[in-house]
Amino acid sequence: MSDYRSRLKQDFSKASQSYGELSTIQQQNYLYAYEYLAAQSSDSLRVTLPHARAIDIGVGSGVGLNGLLHAFPELADLKWHMCDLSFGMLEANQLSFPKVTADAALLPWANHSFHFTISNFALHWCDNLQAALSELVRITNQDGSILVSLPVNGSFSILEKAWSSQELHSPLHQMPQESVLLQYLDKLELSSYARRRTLCLDLKTPQACFEWLKKTGVRRKNGAENRMTKGQYKGIVKSLSEQLANGQALSFEMMDIIINK
Repeated sequence: MSDYRSRLKQDFSKASQSYGELSTIQQQNYLYAYEYLAAQSSDSLRVTLPHARAIDIGVGSGVGLNGLLHAFPELADLKWHMCDLSFGMLEANQLSFPKVTADAALLPWANHSFHFTISNFALHWCDNLQAALSELVRITNQDGSILVSLPVNGSFSILEKAWSSQELHSPLHQMPQESVLLQYLDKLELSSYARRRTLCLDLKTPQACFEWLKKTGVRRKNGAENRMTKGQYKGIVKSLSEQLANGQALSFEMMDIIINK
């Protein structure tokens, strides 16, 4: 396993006990993404067939999946499985479905194992996103559906602007490029839908933004950090304060993707 993946496992395992309370926006996103799936066509709801098997890749603490099942009771009848790279996250997961620790780019299930495959706020951490998407397709039945929702380029733009104002490189994890993601979808040669939308966090001050980033671990995969002076820090805070006062928000640019096989 690469150093990046090992560190990622450790980071999320450390955050596993408190992640649920910090991930409100990720939990809400399950609902937004599934509503998009349901709105496409009645055929998309074929995943609710009796005894259908479903899996959540990158399920984390399970709080988001639990909310999804309560919001859409028809999904609760599926035979769910859960997968995450972090054993610590799965230990903190209180749902009673089968759990497996695995990398999204190398899943342990046989071809065509599931009728419905979902991944929410997870695949942007993969260092081989194309392989991960191919794996989701591989484990999904020929008549199944795949729902992926992940942040893409343009996320955290106010932070990027603040660091740039001090001629510093952003220490944030670099999200996948939308154009590259769409190229991956084309290569799959399957029926797919995709949309982009903005998902805002309700954080009112620079300090609240910094605290959220610190606790959720959104940083560069190579661990690069900026050494900044006090003057540069004050400049970043000033830039963020001005942007927040002008009605801009710390936000994710999300891509919702539906793949029907």
